[in-house]
Amino acid sequence: MVYYCSAVYSIAAQISGQLAQLLELGTANLELGTIHQATLEQVAERQNVLISRFEQVVQFLAATDTYSCEQCLIEELGPVYGCLEEKARRYLLASEQVFRTRDFAAPSFIVIGIATAFERQVSLCLLSGLFAHLRRHGLHRLMPQPDWSDTDRTRPLFTESSKPEKFALGEIERLLRHPDPRIGGFFNERGLNIEFVRAALSDIVGPRNKAAHGRPIPFEEASETRNQWFTWRDLPGGVFAVLFPRP
Repeated sequence: MVYYCSAVYSIAAQISGQLAQLLELGTANLELGTIHQATLEQVAERQNVLISRFEQVVQFLAATDTYSCEQCLIEELGPVYGCLEEKARRYLLASEQVFRTRDFAAPSFIVIGIATAFERQVSLCLLSGLFAHLRRHGLHRLMPQPDWSDTDRTRPLFTESSKPEKFALGEIERLLRHPDPRIGGFFNERGLNIEFVRAALSDIVGPRNKAAHGRPIPFEEASETRNQWFTWRDLPGGVFAVLFPRP
């Protein structure tokens, strides 16, 4: 995104330079007394094209700057946005900038950014406490359920050496899906509904995997997924609301 914005600023600088050249050309011709009506029309036409391009650049920058995007996220997610960790907010901002960039070549990043923000929030704010809770209650190794077909049943979901920052979204979903009562007990102590968290994860993992590992998705699909997550079950804050106690 940084490179893309740098390119936009470069285009704006080029346009400004071309306008200056047009002004110099017109001035020089006037001084020489050689300017004709055709020349005037050509200069005016080129100037109008350049001004139109410059206005498009200004509109793009106004729509995708950090402040504007953050204000939109605050409006859509409400107070929940302010409760998110900084790293999670960064991914949301990047996603929002892509969402507001007309004809962006890879709209999949809209979905990936929101899903990664959710992943980072869970990892930073819940997994450390959950891991400590499980160890404190005597659980040092947790294996997948025998009937799970979507995971390697020989690979533990959690061990004594598990690190929260190493868990990807799918691994988080499988761990929290496990019916061990000590997992649910941790969320109850935090005032969180484990079933809501599981449902949110289930609704995020599929579209995220499709966006990250499948064919490129169109903007309309990415936009629809974004809207579904931001209005999930009509909760203020959408899917992110499940990570905080209800007021």
